[in-house]
Amino acid sequence: MVVVEGSTLAITNTASDADLPHNSLTFSLAAGAPLGASIDPTTGLLRWVTTETDGPGQFNIMVQVTDNGFPALSDEQLVSITVTETNQAPILDQIPSFAIDEGVLLEVSAAARDFDWPSNKLVFSIAPGAPAGVSLNPASGTLTWRPSPAQGPSTNLITLIVTDDGAMPMSASRTFTVVVNDALSDFTVLCGITNLLAGESGSVSLQIDTPANFDRVAFDLSITSDKLQNIKLVPAAAGIGTGLQPIYPGRYRCQFDALQSDSISGATAIGQLQFDTVHQPLSEAVLINVCNFEAARSGAQITQRGRGQDGIVFVIGGQPLLHVDSTRADLPLVLYGRPGGFYEIQSSASPSLGNPWTTFKQVRLDGNYIVLARPAPNEQVVFHRARDVPPTQLRLEISKIENGNLVLLIFAELGRDVVLESASEHAPNQMWNKVIQIRIENESESVEIVPTGSVRLYRARLE
Repeated sequence: MVVVEGSTLAITNTASDADLPHNSLTFSLAAGAPLGASIDPTTGLLRWVTTETDGPGQFNIMVQVTDNGFPALSDEQLVSITVTETNQAPILDQIPSFAIDEGVLLEVSAAARDFDWPSNKLVFSIAPGAPAGVSLNPASGTLTWRPSPAQGPSTNLITLIVTDDGAMPMSASRTFTVVVNDALSDFTVLCGITNLLAGESGSVSLQIDTPANFDRVAFDLSITSDKLQNIKLVPAAAGIGTGLQPIYPGRYRCQFDALQSDSISGATAIGQLQFDTVHQPLSEAVLINVCNFEAARSGAQITQRGRGQDGIVFVIGGQPLLHVDSTRADLPLVLYGRPGGFYEIQSSASPSLGNPWTTFKQVRLDGNYIVLARPAPNEQVVFHRARDVPPTQLRLEISKIENGNLVLLIFAELGRDVVLESASEHAPNQMWNKVIQIRIENESESVEIVPTGSVRLYRARLE
């Protein structure tokens, strides 16, 4: 006889007695019957409720019948039973609902059990339709998700499935809700930095960085100076439309539209802000503030959760400008000035009147700017400034006589090449001989002269 584990076996046994009058018959089970098996001593009904641990298995039950004669006689019959295995579906515990902010890590640990014997191996998976970025450890059932700035606000249904590895695999599932609050900016607008001489024309780039797909992006530009004029907005690509609307002096509304089937997404350039500068004697760092954001996703969903990185236009007039590049970890100084100009960088612990300033660098600009390492990258508090250095007149001085040698000091403009010459006498048409050519890289340069035993004259000239 074959039964499935978990089912109830019921067999009615019959017996007869040849004695007259008939003896009373009593049924029983011989030793070795499986646990839970029983028989009605009067009717002979054999019952056995099989369990998960019984299958698969082969069992033999000896059924006995005994009369009440003297002496008592009995008979027995063997019942063979095959219990087959059946796979039960695993049980997955209830999973609660969650509410989290964008950018916050959600971690859900699912718990499941399998009541088969021996227990089957369980594997977890996620049903289709889960939001982007959800990941799952298939062995432990640990689900993680950190919603991006573009995934809120939203209500998300996630279905977790657990499946056993039985001959006929069985599964169970639970669906839970995750509400994502709109907590982070959905896009960032970055305005570039540039430098130019007063009176020149130039531009700064406008870029966007977003994980979303937008049909339209709009924001305001607030310009802190009237030194930028004839402002125009130019798209960066053919698939982008632009609009520039003056709001009031120094304030403009910029709008970028994705044309046709394109969208504005990822980290990409969207346009350029072009302008002319006013010809003026004073230098100025013009700040371009990016603010008042709005963007429309596909489907007309509007978000105002944007942020901006302001731009700067260094308009170089007659004075140098000094800027700290905060985008780099070493915070270098950037000196802006006129090409060919000589400048010195000074530092002080306090900008208060009377506090001493120390010069740590003198430079000559070949272009509009130069990047300089700060004198003490780990300083706690320090102030820096840049000043014009008036041209130094070419000058030659005797410094000292050391170890019998003559030390000459040459003074000239930084970066200039100077030739030192000598002659035996100062006379018309005198031939002067070149001693050395040297570039002025410090306030002065020293040259050591070894005496020749005769009188020599020395002079310096600019190369």
